[in-house]
Amino acid sequence: MHQANLDLINYFVFCYFQIDLNNSKQVWQFFSSQHLTQTQMSNGLQILLYDVNLLKQAWNKLQESETFEEWKNDQNLLVYLVYLIEKDHQMDGKAALIGKTFSNETDTLAKRC
Repeated sequence: MHQANLDLINYFVFCYFQIDLNNSKQVWQFFSSQHLTQTQMSNGLQILLYDVNLLKQAWNKLQESETFEEWKNDQNLLVYLVYLIEKDHQMDGKAALIGKTFSNETDTLAKRC
């Protein structure tokens, strides 16, 4: 992905979600190194909101599972990965999402971006 696109993604993530940009970059680089298609990466942008270590752990678990073969070429592979993570964490996001919890102060900062 071009640096301009990465900068735009980082700006979006920082402004609207107040998460660690270094983590987002590590997530992007990790999944880029996994030889996913551009479509798979684009469809799964929500992965930028998750801790890189949690994603690596879930990715390894998925690769070892019986369902990986049927999903590995699917354009929604990363969407499926997020589903599995949220399922494992009762979809509350507490153990998966990084960054600050939203408050009035954070919402105000996000609106300034």
